[in-house]
Amino acid sequence: MKKIFTLSLLCLLSVAAAKAQLQITNGTEEVTNGSVITFTATEIPEIPLVECAPSAPKFTNVSGEKGTLKVTVKKNSLFDSFDWCGITQQCETMTGGTETRTAELAGGDYRTLDLHPNFKFGTYVTYSATVTVYFNDKPFSTFMVQYVYADPSGIEQVSADGKSSVRLAGNALRYAFADNAQRTLDVYAADGRLVRTASVNGNGNLSLAGMPKGTYIYCVREAGKNVLDGKCLVK
Repeated sequence: MKKIFTLSLLCLLSVAAAKAQLQITNGTEEVTNGSVITFTATEIPEIPLVECAPSAPKFTNVSGEKGTLKVTVKKNSLFDSFDWCGITQQCETMTGGTETRTAELAGGDYRTLDLHPNFKFGTYVTYSATVTVYFNDKPFSTFMVQYVYADPSGIEQVSADGKSSVRLAGNALRYAFADNAQRTLDVYAADGRLVRTASVNGNGNLSLAGMPKGTYIYCVREAGKNVLDGKCLVK
């Protein structure tokens, strides 16, 4: 029993040591295990062009010693398309479902993810990927990044299976589902902050009253999977 306890303690100390050496941030916010980071695409109709090329999140070696960063990106759908420019500073289109990159970081040095979705103008979709991070060969964190290209008109969005719909009605999001399965409706600010969330089923409304004016992204998830997303404008 004492040996098992000692091994467990060593494992916990190892993980704590790794967390003291690496920091993952999205702007001023720390990215923790299980986080969901959302980036919103912007249309430029005059060109036409879709802009969505964030460098975040950022991986910083906060220790005083050299360390090895390893990052694995797994596309959550094989139909999603990304150019990966980070970690090694080489921009290449992901040809497989999962790819891994490594970099040696001196103390205080950093790398950025620089994962860029290949959106087609006028095709409103959401691409996402699961990112797993290792530092000095030890598991550090796993989180999801999602890139939302939503119809800027904010009209009613309907899921691919036709079972769910969401539209802006005044200062509320009106949702309708074909069954009473439990779902989560999240609302994100343009910088990716989660500003409102609700557990929903059937038909109803999620009030947006009191929220600052601006553009927001909403996402509906069922059993942990994203089934619907869109953009709305709070006036």
